[in-house]
Amino acid sequence: MKLAMAWLTAVAALGAQSPVPAETPERFVAELRRALAADDRQAVASLVQFPANVWAGGFRLPMPDAQALLAQYDAIFTSGMKTILASGVVERRAPDVLTLGGGAIEAAQVDGRLRITRISVLTAPREVDGATASSAAGAPTSAGAGGAGAATRQTRRLTFRAGQRSAQWADTVGARETDSYVVFIAQGQMLDVRLDRVRGRDVVVTVADAKTGKPIDAKAGAGVRTWTGRVPAAADYRIDVSRTIPDSEPPLPYTLTVSFK
Repeated sequence: MKLAMAWLTAVAALGAQSPVPAETPERFVAELRRALAADDRQAVASLVQFPANVWAGGFRLPMPDAQALLAQYDAIFTSGMKTILASGVVERRAPDVLTLGGGAIEAAQVDGRLRITRISVLTAPREVDGATASSAAGAPTSAGAGGAGAATRQTRRLTFRAGQRSAQWADTVGARETDSYVVFIAQGQMLDVRLDRVRGRDVVVTVADAKTGKPIDAKAGAGVRTWTGRVPAAADYRIDVSRTIPDSEPPLPYTLTVSFK
């Protein structure tokens, strides 16, 4: 009996000293990409270590558990985010820490399994290559205030560094063109959109939910020089800049200012 107990004790001690084999980055990335491609949200959530650090638009979003992630899934794993994660480069920052998509996600070993510990929703300024407003944000194609037939150029995602609350972008808009921008805004934040360097209503903006294409309110859908309001949900919002004057006029310069608080 004593011999048997001694043998069991030795086996238990040996098991306690044996390290759990670490999950390989290749397997983890393949599992994440499969889940994203299949829109298997539960599987994606199972790869996240909670509470998780999630940053979007310069703000940290509370993410205590899987339920919170699933509630904001569409705002975090946007079409642009999925594209970056599907083809992004895997980099090691430490023996047990890796990043994917230029830092879009960071994962670390937790009990022998790689788990996402940080998500940065397109934290670096970038354009969604070759995309229109619909393909960049999953919303129906819209001609904006420019009217039917207006051409939408590359959709540009506006992003902010941590602590930054306002930024400006300057460009020109030609005949029958619409410049589209996408920005993530957290629920309840005040969004301010303003156009400068334009005459009257020669150039206007509309503000809509990027996924549904629905304007935030009547004014935001009518085409204005300035719009200020509190957004109803944490989501991507599309800002379309278009012109209202005849096509014979040359391209018009404008400065777009986007602020939130």
